[in-house]
Amino acid sequence: METRRRVSVFLPAFNEVDNLEGAVADIVWAASGVLTDYEILVIDDGSTDGTGPLADRLARENPRIRAIHQPTNMGIAAAYERALGEARLDYFSFLAADGEIAREELVEFMGALDGMATRFTERRDAAQAKIDARR
Repeated sequence: METRRRVSVFLPAFNEVDNLEGAVADIVWAASGVLTDYEILVIDDGSTDGTGPLADRLARENPRIRAIHQPTNMGIAAAYERALGEARLDYFSFLAADGEIAREELVEFMGALDGMATRFTERRDAAQAKIDARR
């Protein structure tokens, strides 16, 4: 039986202009080789350093990337909740936007997502997805 890995990857980004482009490039490189389908949700959490416009440019250049903007810095929990509500694919995971994980390690991580990511048994409304994610 073939495993289909369709993953929404959440990248929380607050003032990550110096790191975001490299982190996204590494994730795209790793995901392209391992996942059946993926999207990258860059949640700009009220950044003041140019992270927002950079996320917008990355999203324009790659249809798998979505830039989502919080009006102010609302914190990681609010960004996570927002990403969970925006996720469109079967699995949900997150990675840091500062590129702290080497691209080679990302391949291994993404290959293991079946056991590590939150599985939405059925795509429901965002409130139900939040409940499922806590299980």
